[in-house]
Amino acid sequence: MKSACALAAVVGLASLCVAAPADLGVWMAIGDSISHGTYSHSYRWFLQKDCIDNGVGFDAQGYLKGCYSGAFSQASYRGRAFDNEHCAQFNIWTDEVSGARFRRLTSVSGLQSSNIKNWLGVSDKLTPDNKGAVGTYTGNTFSPDTYTYMLGTNDLNGMRETSWEQLQAAVRENVQAMAQNAARRGKPATLYLMSVTATDKSDALAQNITKFNAWLSKEFAPSAGDSTLRVVYADVNPGLQDVTKPAGYAVAQMFAPDRIHPTDQAALLVAGNLARAMGIPGRTVGLERRAAAAFDIPSLDNAQARRQNLKPVAEGLSFASGEESALWLPWRKPVDSAVGYTAEFTLSFGNGAEGGWNTEQCFTVLVGDGRSLGRLSITEAYISWGDTILCSRDMSGPSTIRVAYVPAREEQGIPAGYCVWLNGMLIGESLPAEQECNLCNGVMMSFHATAPALLHNLATHSAAPCAPPAE
Repeated sequence: MKSACALAAVVGLASLCVAAPADLGVWMAIGDSISHGTYSHSYRWFLQKDCIDNGVGFDAQGYLKGCYSGAFSQASYRGRAFDNEHCAQFNIWTDEVSGARFRRLTSVSGLQSSNIKNWLGVSDKLTPDNKGAVGTYTGNTFSPDTYTYMLGTNDLNGMRETSWEQLQAAVRENVQAMAQNAARRGKPATLYLMSVTATDKSDALAQNITKFNAWLSKEFAPSAGDSTLRVVYADVNPGLQDVTKPAGYAVAQMFAPDRIHPTDQAALLVAGNLARAMGIPGRTVGLERRAAAAFDIPSLDNAQARRQNLKPVAEGLSFASGEESALWLPWRKPVDSAVGYTAEFTLSFGNGAEGGWNTEQCFTVLVGDGRSLGRLSITEAYISWGDTILCSRDMSGPSTIRVAYVPAREEQGIPAGYCVWLNGMLIGESLPAEQECNLCNGVMMSFHATAPALLHNLATHSAAPCAPPAE
């Protein structure tokens, strides 16, 4: 049974998909510390990789540069350096971005440099310094084609409004002010609103964030709107939201110890979801796109496959309930780790929230070349690589997973490792192999559970790593 939260996320995401843009143009990323970059993580870097992989042009601009809490570990990707300019600042509130209010002007908090009126050059260019003195804004001005704005966390942490009606009215007014100021530039543009999911930092805060996100998705649903500015709410939380928890709670592992700032893995998912909302296909990591139908072993009906306690059914192969079930499909021809290889399968099992979530019994997938292997562990609620949760997913419905071993391409900023896609979206990048293991030369699957698992298809390609086709 699908959770209402998961279903809403899927419906919301599907409604956002539009034709892939050829160019984001001038892109201004606005927001708080999550957009600025903390613990060396920001969705901005991963979104740029989405654009690079799909040939989508962009020019990130802003009055700030860098990451609030440290440098990013990777300086370039596929020949392009990280365009690390933005208009995000830690502890920012929505009314500061819009220019409606100047707040708490100290050396450690509050918006100290400017607001959207200054950035766009449509104000009197007055801005306070960190001591509260009002002076003239002397920074650069910009004319964006695309805005991305991560909002909500600080507004909700502060919750200075005394009621939900007041909070909603304030956010609505400030977003409209941003849109009106942007439209004054006289050129069409799109503003993508985002809000991060709740964590277990506080039950009260989690409930507020969940309620806030639900309101945002309705208030700023995709529509044509003003011809000079389109405001769209993009749900960037699928995969971060823990399907086993109350609606809206995030996977705790995907957030820093402060339970506010996303990890690198979470930033990857945020960017992938945002790219989909923009109409940008999934990442390729520089690989050729190839459908599984074109693989060199494209079917489960292969004489080389070895099976244990598997039952053929109309939908594929059923892994038996209550017994150890296994499948081994060797490569059609020897693989070369210097070249890489690919496997793709579609799987479903469990009944979701009905009867409770079983996160102990794992469907295990090994993909290797006889020297080293990668290991996926899949439960009713999580897809993991070793101890790292890649995403939270209700597996009761069919999910297509692709695993590819990608050799190092250091000149492109791509280290060796495994890449994992879920339904065409990259959820794991440059994942490490388990070294010195000769147990697997091909694809091995095993499952021992109280309910059957259904393998809808399995295909392998021993000659190269391949990205999924664009949706």
